[in-house]
Amino acid sequence: MKLLRISEILKDKEISNKHLAAEMKVSENTISKIVRGKTFPRADLLLNMANFLDVDIRDLFEPTKPGGSTGESQELYIRKGERYIKVGEINLYQK
Repeated sequence: MKLLRISEILKDKEISNKHLAAEMKVSENTISKIVRGKTFPRADLLLNMANFLDVDIRDLFEPTKPGGSTGESQELYIRKGERYIKVGEINLYQK
């Protein structure tokens, strides 16, 4: 069972496993195993990943209930150079 959605976040932010591994000071193999759901990272590594990826730590996890882990909305970002700037939110579960 896959618990983390790190691969989606990396793809959305156009960050490679290799780049994340270098920033986290772990091997690319470690990141690959985490992304594929073969191993689960330590809490401190999860927190460092969330900080580097500029997301709430809850956003690293797959939702377990309708509405998702972040409630009823998803944050929207634009990319400006190497930075991501929050520009708003969108309601994903509008009735």
